[in-house]
Amino acid sequence: LKCDEHVIVLGAGLQQAQSQATRLLTQQPAQPVPAPVPGPVPTPLPVPDPVTTGTTPVAGGKKWRVLKRETKENLDLSAVKGLVEDLNSELTPERQIRVSVSWVIEEEDQQK
Repeated sequence: LKCDEHVIVLGAGLQQAQSQATRLLTQQPAQPVPAPVPGPVPTPLPVPDPVTTGTTPVAGGKKWRVLKRETKENLDLSAVKGLVEDLNSELTPERQIRVSVSWVIEEEDQQK
């Protein structure tokens, strides 16, 4: 059996496969990369509608023209009062304006 040509080739192949298997089993696996922890999802700012940035028709046939569009964030109460005063200064007896308002009131979390 030691002289059989098939056995001689098979023996060398088995030894090579055994050494490869031993090498694979003794190698240290690479440390897995931890998955990133998802953070809070930011709230997207509203995108102006291109249809309503010029004039806006309303019931009764009136049209409203957009004069100013701003977004302000993280204002304290005195800054909000100043903003209302600025808007009030734009109102005159011969000029009628309207304001669309959206807000979020946040309070600092006292828990640690």
